[in-house]
Amino acid sequence: MATGQPSEISTLASDLAELRKSVGEPSYERLHHALKKAAVADAVSITTLRNAVHAGRLPKLQTVVQFVKACRCVSERDDLMIDPETFDVHVWRERWMAAAELTR
Repeated sequence: MATGQPSEISTLASDLAELRKSVGEPSYERLHHALKKAAVADAVSITTLRNAVHAGRLPKLQTVVQFVKACRCVSERDDLMIDPETFDVHVWRERWMAAAELTR
């Protein structure tokens, strides 16, 4: 196990939690329903969304991407004025890849 694993995972989880807070801290159920309404194929479950923040392990890349998309959907539905770059999936994918690389 790499030395950076716990801090990289906890940083990513903390940042996902902050992202959720920035859109009004919606329930994980609401995030899941936002994905369904946006017609996201194979939307991850409520539990998977929750575990991305609380499980203490690196979530799958698909989970991180969908978490970010769900937060963006909530932000748009609630007319929140948040910098669109906050929801840049490419940035979140790079962050996930960096964390995954350090946990090998």
